[in-house]
Amino acid sequence: MDPTPRFLAPESIGGNRSTQIKVCGITRIEDALFAAQCGVEAIGLIFYPPSGRNLSSTKAKTIRESLPCDITSIAVVVNPDDDLLDAIVRDVRPTFIQFHGEEPQSRCREPGIPFIKALRVRSVEQVRQAVESYPEASGLLLDAYVKDKVGGTGNTFSWNYVPQIEKPVILAGGLHSNNIAKAIKKIQPTAVDVSTGVEFSEGIKNPAAIREFVDAVRAADRTTYVN
Repeated sequence: MDPTPRFLAPESIGGNRSTQIKVCGITRIEDALFAAQCGVEAIGLIFYPPSGRNLSSTKAKTIRESLPCDITSIAVVVNPDDDLLDAIVRDVRPTFIQFHGEEPQSRCREPGIPFIKALRVRSVEQVRQAVESYPEASGLLLDAYVKDKVGGTGNTFSWNYVPQIEKPVILAGGLHSNNIAKAIKKIQPTAVDVSTGVEFSEGIKNPAAIREFVDAVRAADRTTYVN
């Protein structure tokens, strides 16, 4: 596991805030390294065969091992079987596992790695219920609901569905450099997650878009969080 992760670290939450950034759906070492160079705190590695961003545990391990030690690696799974979880824990050794399916907390705990629970948001009550159902989650990732599609849709959802909760919120769903300031001002999330909004094509990141997104987040922080 990463020895000094910054993403969702307790000391990085609260006070004079700086929104943390996760670039998800990384499939190439060069994209991971460029994101790290731009100052993101985390990258997401996807293990879900229907996705064009799906990785083998061997490829994901190579990407993770290329990262600076303070960049958090997050394995993203959807209702994974035991063999996949075993391979992720054994080979990839991510900082977090992000569960994006219907996994109960008991399943999320089984790998013995801190976990993030993702929700495809449809209501305020759904988010509040998740806080109660996943008390051990390190954070909740809130994404858009699109029927028959799990994550990486490029769609936003109504930010009015995000209540004030006592749990770190990672905001996802259709974020890009042109809407991130509005999102941060309204939600003030602990972190933001971007994938489609910084891509040339599925799984192939656009360096200029990554840079623009990071710059837009930092500019939004300066106007949202006044010292």
